Amino acid sequence: MKKSIFTSFEEFEASQTAGDYERVTIINYNDRISADVMTEAKSIQMAVKKFFTAVKDIELFDGWKECALEMMEAGYFSSFEPGSYSFEVKEPEDNFFYITLTVWR
Repeated sequence: MKKSIFTSFEEFEASQTAGDYERVTIINYNDRISADVMTEAKSIQMAVKKFFTAVKDIELFDGWKECALEMMEAGYFSSFEPGSYSFEVKEPEDNFFYITLTVWR
């Protein structure tokens, strides 16, 4: 899985990588870090594991894989705590998943 890291949304837009399949986009803002990806997998759990493998070097995301898997097991595929985090995973097509995570500093 490819990975692109940007320091602003403007830099990301200028890169013309928006919507690239199997590319994790990471935007490292001053107050938060965001990552998202569109990926293919046999299950939602496998898609989430792929995502967190790709972002394992980002310290702010430590521990979120287990948290995300627990939320999904409990039936929550979207969660938001203002000023703390935002997580969402959806399946727009069979076996294609969109995953996004934002963590505030």
